[in-house]
Amino acid sequence: MTNDEREIKRKLRVLKRADELGNAMGFWSAGEIIIAKFFAGLWLHKNNFDFDLFEAASTLDSHNRSIITEWLLDPFWP
Repeated sequence: MTNDEREIKRKLRVLKRADELGNAMGFWSAGEIIIAKFFAGLWLHKNNFDFDLFEAASTLDSHNRSIITEWLLDPFWP
């Protein structure tokens, strides 16, 4: 796990409610927002934050795209 992934996970743990996540995203980079939307959807089992696979594919670097790709190949839900 990279430092960026650790930081995103830390941010998600700190935020206790979905509305706080939405407010916090205003201060994050585009890539952080996309990955946070993906992980939030995975955690909540629904797409509350409008995660867009096409946006992710065109915006994220190869490492972050691989996180989503690996999940698509072997999905799981916490």
